[in-house]
Amino acid sequence: MKKIVSLILTVTFVVSASLCLGIGISADAAPTLTVVNGQTVDAGDTFTVTVEMSGNPGLWSTKILLYFDPELVCESVSAGEIFSAGEMTLANDLNRSCATNRTARAAFDGRGIDPQDYNSACVFFVNDNDVDNTANGVLATFTMRAPSEPGTYFIGVLDALGDVINNDSEDVYFSYVNSSIVVEESVQVKLGDVNGDGIVNVKDITTLKKYLASAITLDDIVFQNSDIDGNGAVGVKDLNELKSLIAGN
Repeated sequence: MKKIVSLILTVTFVVSASLCLGIGISADAAPTLTVVNGQTVDAGDTFTVTVEMSGNPGLWSTKILLYFDPELVCESVSAGEIFSAGEMTLANDLNRSCATNRTARAAFDGRGIDPQDYNSACVFFVNDNDVDNTANGVLATFTMRAPSEPGTYFIGVLDALGDVINNDSEDVYFSYVNSSIVVEESVQVKLGDVNGDGIVNVKDITTLKKYLASAITLDDIVFQNSDIDGNGAVGVKDLNELKSLIAGN
């Protein structure tokens, strides 16, 4: 599956010290942008991705690109606490192909990333006040939607070189910790369908009785369908609820 490439990229871009050394800045001195997410979501669900900054040397403006497998969809972006007193500007298209995004192509230049493979959401922050903004924490939160196909999907972040400066208009360079999101097949809950055959009938009563008598195990029933009373466990009360359900009550 092509998502194996995503896992390789996730590991590859955790360390970007070579970038920092190439521009004459030590890896220890470079502030870091980290992509943080919940790691696992159901197919079709919405989820959030945060880009967090550490080691902030004092920023006046920052343009960043969240880039991701095109099967993902970026629905919205909100500013974090770092530029809470500043101004946020978004690209008109939060799912623009990196191949047609001039900012993305410039950010990818020389970094061994093929823009053909990704879409991007571009965000630009400017500090309203002439202060030394050295806050760390969440730079931005992206709300995204998972695709319907299970798999592992890459999510990364880059700065737009030349558009990240401090109060002295000096360039600031980042290192990066990128990530991926694992999409699992969503579970369709049908209360009472204990055996998972798509029908709620007397066979489900028989199956649930066998489970309660320890004649079968939890692997032999569909837990989400069997927990009819929604208390997080499967017991005698669920059996009574199932009988009532089949009786048409």
